[in-house]
Amino acid sequence: MTEMETEGKVAWVTGAKGFLGSQVARSLGARGWRVVGMARSAATCPAETQSPDTAWLGGGVCEASISQAFGCYGPPALVLHAAGAGTVRQVEEDPSGCFADTVQTTELLCEALRDSAPQASLILASSAAVYGDAGARRLEETSPAHPTSTYGRHKCLAEEACRRASDAHGLRTIAIRYFSLYGPGLRKQIVWDLFRRIHGGESRIELFGDGAETRDFLFIDDAVALALQAYGQAPGGHSVFNGGSGVGTTVARLAESIIAALGADAAVTFNGQRREGDPRHLVASPLKARSIGFQAETGLADGLARVARWVRSLDRV
Repeated sequence: MTEMETEGKVAWVTGAKGFLGSQVARSLGARGWRVVGMARSAATCPAETQSPDTAWLGGGVCEASISQAFGCYGPPALVLHAAGAGTVRQVEEDPSGCFADTVQTTELLCEALRDSAPQASLILASSAAVYGDAGARRLEETSPAHPTSTYGRHKCLAEEACRRASDAHGLRTIAIRYFSLYGPGLRKQIVWDLFRRIHGGESRIELFGDGAETRDFLFIDDAVALALQAYGQAPGGHSVFNGGSGVGTTVARLAESIIAALGADAAVTFNGQRREGDPRHLVASPLKARSIGFQAETGLADGLARVARWVRSLDRV
């Protein structure tokens, strides 16, 4: 995308106070988009995403907020849908509420765009959890979806809603199956948990599993870049892209890297117990994303160093 192509266009970002949504909103605003952020809480935007052309709507993704967005700001050219539960555990604790937040909101957005903004592009922030426990091979977008968690099943249903809307009504929909996102500002999941505990002074930390589990860690800046690249380069109809680096890292290696990033003296051990719903391996094949010009730019060591600086900065707040 060029600045001329995006200048003044309207983008809706749902889950706009979340980790991915807030960073997408900030990046779009910097590129000249008029951003409408939808968040569940009151409409006061985080300082790091403030922009003269950013509006914030509370109440989450609902008929009222969608109507307000259309009425006040006009039809969007892009909708980045990042609302919904952020972890497997959150869904297990409230499956019906998370179903509404993930699946029903996707259906609602598809209906609204079909009726009032048929030329818009809808990008769904999906998850590698749709693949389930598929073994140690790199996962391609054509790999079967066999989710082992309710979280993954919800993402599958949201993707299916997008596919149906595209097939039946010609909407341009894009699902990005993000793998393990991380970066400054994320206060959940394993990278944050290890940074928090090690920086907090814990010298011995026990984790689930055996440490040989592998994950594909994608830095937040690269996650945002992929969404924008997909908007600019994906074909019409319904597209699916893996949001990963293509590099697998064991949990044991991740722990060692975080200890090194903090310069700490700590030991991480594993209890050998596997959590239900946690696949042993999740590593992306990045070839399809590369075919539209995407390349992950931030290696794990550099990304963890940036997280370490952010974690240390929290001491001064």
